[in-house]
Amino acid sequence: MLLRRLTELFMEDKAGKLSDGSLAAYRSSVATIYTAIGGLQIREATPMVLQRFIDDVVSEHGHGAAKTCKTVLSGMFKIAVKNGAINHNPVLELDRVKRPDDAEERAADSIPLDGLSAVFKAIECIPALVRNDEVDLCRFMVGTGLRVGEACGLQWDCVDLDTGEIRVERQAKRIAHEGMRVVPRVKSPASKRRIHVPAAVVDLLKARKERQQADGLPNPHDLVFPLPTGNIREGNLLDRHLRDNRAALGYPDLNLTSHSFRKTCASILEAQGASTLAIRDYLGHEDAVLTEKVYIARNLHTVQTAKTLDAWGGLEGL
Repeated sequence: MLLRRLTELFMEDKAGKLSDGSLAAYRSSVATIYTAIGGLQIREATPMVLQRFIDDVVSEHGHGAAKTCKTVLSGMFKIAVKNGAINHNPVLELDRVKRPDDAEERAADSIPLDGLSAVFKAIECIPALVRNDEVDLCRFMVGTGLRVGEACGLQWDCVDLDTGEIRVERQAKRIAHEGMRVVPRVKSPASKRRIHVPAAVVDLLKARKERQQADGLPNPHDLVFPLPTGNIREGNLLDRHLRDNRAALGYPDLNLTSHSFRKTCASILEAQGASTLAIRDYLGHEDAVLTEKVYIARNLHTVQTAKTLDAWGGLEGL
């Protein structure tokens, strides 16, 4: 059997099981695999051959594309093993696809907690954020940790203003050839969750509900955070406004995006003593390790450690 046939079996297996975004990413990877090594027989795809292919993808398309290609290859060869075509999945022998040294710098940064109040005062004065009704959205995300797609896709039927509970079960997403849609699914099973939100967030939501009712503006999708036109909001717009105004926010060297509010929420919870598991459930992560490694700002403990050393009092005489 040729690898190109295995790519077809893989996509047939995934159809209906994954989100449109994941399927689109897999199709792109399948196209890369099909073109580069699709003519190989399964038994010709040795670890050395596959490693060379993955290395080429890293060079030509980057770390993310290579990682997805490796995931697709692993799934393809699992099918081959299950069907008795081979006895062992050769992808298990490949090197880990390492993230570039500067990738962490390119990732969204958490907002320093001691500067959070100043950031929001600045947000209230930035015309693009005010004009597009993004100030409340930013406040909401830092208080709930929702992904921007989850926040933009939040509808009022998922909000209980009496109990302070929201249901996260939909997201705003751009669908090819259709435009922005509220889709009835989220990133992963763990992302579908019910969370109680802080009292300040409940007050924000109540005020927003009252304002929407008083204004009488069109809101055909019953969204909590629609565009001023009533249409579905796309997170990329907020990202662009934040990126264009980093200096005005007081942190020109930080990569501030909508995801920064989610990370900042995690850092606040950790600073207040919430467990990693509690933060994981609040953010809707599958893995607590991801929560601790990526989402909790790493400098929080070092600040306290430095204060402990200062309290010792012996450093000044060194």
